[in-house]
Amino acid sequence: MKKVIFEKYKTINIILCLAVGALALGIHFFISLGYCMDICSLELKRGIINPIYFGGKWLFLILAVLALLPVRIFKKWFFFILPPSLIIISVSVANVSVYSSGFFSSTRSSKTETGMIILALITALFVLGHLVYDVTKWAANKKKV
Repeated sequence: MKKVIFEKYKTINIILCLAVGALALGIHFFISLGYCMDICSLELKRGIINPIYFGGKWLFLILAVLALLPVRIFKKWFFFILPPSLIIISVSVANVSVYSSGFFSSTRSSKTETGMIILALITALFVLGHLVYDVTKWAANKKKV
C-alpha cells in the first residue's frame, strides 16, 4: 500500500512540473511572438502574466529538482513547505499595486520572483537538512548492527 501512495506522489510531482513548465513556456511564447501587444492591457500584463511567468520558471526548477530526490522528501515539502510559502507569496504580491514603478518600489513580477527565490532557498535547506538527517540516522543504525 505504501508503495502505491509514494508512486502517486512521484506522479503528482512530474505532472505538476510539466504543467508549470508548459504554462511558463506558453506565456513566454505568447509574449515573445507578439500576441500580447494589442490584446493585453497594462494591468493584465503587469498584474497577472508577468508574475505567473516569473513564478512559474522558479517553481518548475524546484519541482524538477525534487523529482530527482526520494518521494518522502517531496511529500513532506508538498504538505509543509509549499502551502505556507505560496500563501505568503500570494498575499505579498496581491498587496503590490499594478501601477507601482520607480527606483525603490517593487513590481508584482519582481516580488513574485523574489518570493520564489526565497522558496528555492528554503527548499534547498530543507532537502539538505533532510538528507543529512537520513545519512546520520542510517549511520547510527549501521553502528548498532
